[in-house]
Amino acid sequence: MDADHSSDSSSHDSVMETFEEAIMEDQEEEDEIYHAVATAALEEQNKADSARRPKFRYNRTDWGIYFEQLYQTDNFQDRHHMSVNAFNKLVELLSPFIMLDETKSKNSTSGNGPIPPQIVVAAGIRFLGGEKRKSLADIYGISDSSCQRIIKLMLDAVVACEELEICLPRTNDELDEMRMGWSNISSGKGLLFGFIGAIDGWLVPIEMPRNTPNQGDYFSGHYQRMGLNIQAICDSKLRFIYFTVSAPGKTGDARAFSRLEKLSEWIDTLPEGLFVGGDNAYPLSSRLLCPYSGHERFEEFKRTFNYFFSQLRIRIEMAFGRMSTKWRVVRQALNCDLEKNILICEAAARLHNFVIDQDDVRTPNCPDIDYSMLGDPEYQMIRNFSSIDQVDGGPLGFLPNIPDNFPGIENMTRREAILEVIKRINITTNRLKSSLLLIF
Repeated sequence: MDADHSSDSSSHDSVMETFEEAIMEDQEEEDEIYHAVATAALEEQNKADSARRPKFRYNRTDWGIYFEQLYQTDNFQDRHHMSVNAFNKLVELLSPFIMLDETKSKNSTSGNGPIPPQIVVAAGIRFLGGEKRKSLADIYGISDSSCQRIIKLMLDAVVACEELEICLPRTNDELDEMRMGWSNISSGKGLLFGFIGAIDGWLVPIEMPRNTPNQGDYFSGHYQRMGLNIQAICDSKLRFIYFTVSAPGKTGDARAFSRLEKLSEWIDTLPEGLFVGGDNAYPLSSRLLCPYSGHERFEEFKRTFNYFFSQLRIRIEMAFGRMSTKWRVVRQALNCDLEKNILICEAAARLHNFVIDQDDVRTPNCPDIDYSMLGDPEYQMIRNFSSIDQVDGGPLGFLPNIPDNFPGIENMTRREAILEVIKRINITTNRLKSSLLLIF
């Protein structure tokens, strides 16, 4: 029986060895086949590369002829969202940043020279205006990749150009200019003298960002879409004096503002008598005023405060609207990577300011009010009140200058002081409806 067992064991070992040898032979055959297939594929690829078509030489648009066509048909400003003079000035500002190397251009385009700066700027402008990259490539006779490259080049140039930088006013002359600009458009006759900027947030829509952790942070539950939270301040002409992509779309204005330490520091260190106006998402202080909300907004004199205050605060909404109307790329969901989406927003804001300055774009003033219809006592108080608009320091509780006919407001907060003056002058919304040149 032991002999039989030994015979069976030897037979099993022999079978296993034969089986393992067969597996090894099969593996070697598979390796040879794989190597042969890979080699054949590589040879085919090399043949294809060697037989590749030569680069296509695009028939590039002649800028001089194209410009003349648009100019003679009065279509230049419609296509480029600014006047010819403004466009030429922009080309002059950006030229140091967008000059292309002639040798590299000829090597990569089969003989074509560098794309002229006018086409680089024009392509970037029209992209921001909402036109598609592929359409722009066809218009200017360049490849899709070249069009994408020059658009990025132009956006980088706008952000790099110091002359286009968005800066907060800091000197006394700059702050006085801001204050007088708001005072001139207000129908409050100095009630809000010291107002130097309107602040608010804005959601720029984007597609779900790629290669970004925590993608859900960019979804705004309020707007039900992906976006970027913008925080901005504008002046009376709707120009941005502060603009930043502050947070993902999920973040509310209050939290986004709390992260902006440098902006908070600027507001907190404003000279006495100057302040910024925002909505109720922002913290109320002597230098950051907000409207009355909740049940308070139905009280008569507080409604009057809100009316005059909202006349000015709404200008930041107008600034966002004007920017998105001219640079319509920010109205559609931006589909680039996160870094380029931010670049697009910043470039659009800078060009928004540039066009307002260069083309002298004007904005309507607040409704005119005939205060003489209030009655003689109130009219005289308004006259005395508004006559000190030009005095250094401003009127009301905005120290150091307080009119003699407004005693007792020295220790009030700024919003309380303004409300107290409204009460003493007795300006109510009902009286405004019947006595002023105003339609509610």
